[in-house]
Amino acid sequence: MKKERHCPNDQELIDLLYRRDKDAFLQLYDKYSARLYGFIIDLVAQEELAAQVLLEAFESAYHKIDSYDRTQQSLFIWLFHLAHSISLQHLRKNDAWPSDNTQTNYQGAFRAILTMIPVASKKIIELIYYHGLTKGQISQILDIPVANVESQFYTGMKLIEAILNSNSTCGLKEPDI
Repeated sequence: MKKERHCPNDQELIDLLYRRDKDAFLQLYDKYSARLYGFIIDLVAQEELAAQVLLEAFESAYHKIDSYDRTQQSLFIWLFHLAHSISLQHLRKNDAWPSDNTQTNYQGAFRAILTMIPVASKKIIELIYYHGLTKGQISQILDIPVANVESQFYTGMKLIEAILNSNSTCGLKEPDI
């Protein structure tokens, strides 16, 4: 008989991760690998590279868990940023940017999600991700305090995470790689 594994909530999982609990890292992988793989494959458009980036992202999470600050962002968003950064490093290194069609599909999916969040958060997220502006620059452009920019960004990212989580469970199916 197969033993059922307890699926901790993110706060419990984070506490275990800070203690370098190996089972917690397996649970982290089980919980988020399928969704992260989906983002990575959309970005890099190569299954072998996507699988490599996914593994590197979780390895990086293991080594950098002490730098994770639960008051700044959710665990998934932190992992997403690690995976995104590693993906871009590989694309730059190999001069292997995805085709225009792949980028259009990726941007279309992200833009569709952005339509589901408040306009203020959407605008700030777009300025950061599509225009490469810092929160300080956005503060000056919109003539609002940096704290407001950060608050709107955080609110938007939490809503995006909630949208992405709306159909997920702890035991997501592994991607076929």
